[in-house]
Amino acid sequence: MPISFSVDSTQQLVITICVGELSEKDFQRAFSEIKLNPEYKTTFNELWDIRETIDLQLSFQNWQGIDGAEIEFKTREAIVVATETQYLTAKKYVQLGKSAMLDIKVFYDYDEALLWITKRIN
Repeated sequence: MPISFSVDSTQQLVITICVGELSEKDFQRAFSEIKLNPEYKTTFNELWDIRETIDLQLSFQNWQGIDGAEIEFKTREAIVVATETQYLTAKKYVQLGKSAMLDIKVFYDYDEALLWITKRIN
């Protein structure tokens, strides 16, 4: 599967790893699986690792959950990229997220992203 995830209820974090070419069906399947995980809560932050993707053509609805996932405005999303093309694509979603009052940042360094995403918001 080109998208895999893990839920860390202790850190209140979902880590999503994307690999290769991604279709809308891949995202639909992944979001459905995440929601079925008994440890998952809509208040969890999310770290997206897209460093191994080849083609990432997503709408903002895909990014937030195709099937109507609730957006919690006090959550954070970190996107980890490896290339300038991935960075520019991810920045589009940052801009869309700002208009929806979401806290989204793009990182080249996984550890830096993980540190930011797990920092508590008061």
